[in-house]
Amino acid sequence: METKDIIQGIGIILTFIVSSTALIISIKNRSNVIREHLYKEQFRCFLELSREYAILGLQLENLIIDNNWSDAVDEQIEKQLHNINLLIDTYDFLLPDDILTAMNTLEKCFDDLHLLAINTGKITNEQAKELWTAHYTLLDEIRAFIGVDELSEENKKLYKKNK
Repeated sequence: METKDIIQGIGIILTFIVSSTALIISIKNRSNVIREHLYKEQFRCFLELSREYAILGLQLENLIIDNNWSDAVDEQIEKQLHNINLLIDTYDFLLPDDILTAMNTLEKCFDDLHLLAINTGKITNEQAKELWTAHYTLLDEIRAFIGVDELSEENKKLYKKNK
């Protein structure tokens, strides 16, 4: 075997190693892109659901304050519950089990209060306490899943480094 054959062999082996490394990096980058897209979609889902829950909570708060149940109020609440259910059905496959469980608990609380309002015509703060607890539990689950506290701490550290 001549020297040029050895150099060509080493070149082929090095080319194979570099190509394999590039392929592995490409595969990892692809999974990172998919992971980032999933996270973005989950984040969007959480924002939309939080907004809808906030609107429904505001409607129930107004009902507690006004103590005035009517068909118009019932229609608004029904529409809001429908919007929430539509969002849950749309994003069901993206939501983690812990958050789905918290959402189901909150939905049950809303449904119970809604039935109570239909039957009695009013809701008190005491009756809504379980609802608010379920709402804050859901928010805590979402914050933990997204990593709000960890990301905020990381952002603070980055900000302090730039000063």
